[in-house]
Amino acid sequence: MANRIGSFEIREILGKGGMGTVYRAMDLSLNREVALKVINPELSGNINLMKRFQNEALAMARLSHPNIAIIYNFSSDGNLHYIVMEYIRGKNLSQIIKEEGPLPWNRAFPLFQQILMAIDYAHGEGIIHRDIKPSNFIVQPNRMIKVTDFGIAKVFGGEELTRAGATLGTSLYMSPEQILGQSIGPFSDIYSLGITLYEILTGRVPFFGNSDFEIQRGHLELLPLPPRQFISNFSQEIETAILKSIEKKPERRFPSVHHFLEALSSAKETDLRQEKENLLKKEGELPFRPSAWKDAISFNRWIAQYQNLSSGARLMILLSGILLLILFLIIVFSIS
Repeated sequence: MANRIGSFEIREILGKGGMGTVYRAMDLSLNREVALKVINPELSGNINLMKRFQNEALAMARLSHPNIAIIYNFSSDGNLHYIVMEYIRGKNLSQIIKEEGPLPWNRAFPLFQQILMAIDYAHGEGIIHRDIKPSNFIVQPNRMIKVTDFGIAKVFGGEELTRAGATLGTSLYMSPEQILGQSIGPFSDIYSLGITLYEILTGRVPFFGNSDFEIQRGHLELLPLPPRQFISNFSQEIETAILKSIEKKPERRFPSVHHFLEALSSAKETDLRQEKENLLKKEGELPFRPSAWKDAISFNRWIAQYQNLSSGARLMILLSGILLLILFLIIVFSIS
């Protein structure tokens, strides 16, 4: 690769994929850093691939959202075809997970919330990402997320560019319908988002193997292990939302990304309320909540608490009960 493409001076390689290579470059005409996604030269003669590449430019050009990487231009230089995109400083989520391990919920939620808002916006514009995975989400130094690589995005109602029997995406994050070559819709992105959140919180994907076949079999046939089996410090509500998002059948997932976000936001509010209550308990200032009545009158809860008392405390309770019973009988007989 020459150190210059058109008016762009190549500085370094940012990443490589099946369709091409992404470079950090300097736009000499505007004196700004950009990211160039250049299609592999040996593939440039493939008409279907070129259509797909052009669709990426057209799809991304339609999107205007603070959490989606900006596309500036689509151009060619000889047999090289490339997209000029916003250059984003930071690390992608895949790198962060590898370096730091699973992210705690209170750190993961603000990041994943931005991802969901970006994908929900894209769906509203009729665009499905189709290649959702942690490496396509860049966390900037200011903790703002940028969603990148709508490289295999498909415009609703647009021409289907996937040949019969072929699949697009990354096996670890692909929905069952992607694997089967079926029609792809927003539900597919929801599935991949759920797999991504599972990995962010646990440090592992639910389905893995030594080959694409093994991984895809997991997506199609196996049940995921509950996330809290690996990380226990988040609520049942979060786990329920994740497992709902990665249901095998699309119709059993959330009806939209917005609904997925609402479920996680509700879980976040529950966690915050629980944290506040735990703090108040420590300080001895916890007020009695109306919602606590169910627990307060639970005989199972009373019995469990009684069994955990010392023998002396249980004897005192027993004697107090006998005394109250005697007083009650005295009052009843005196009245009669």
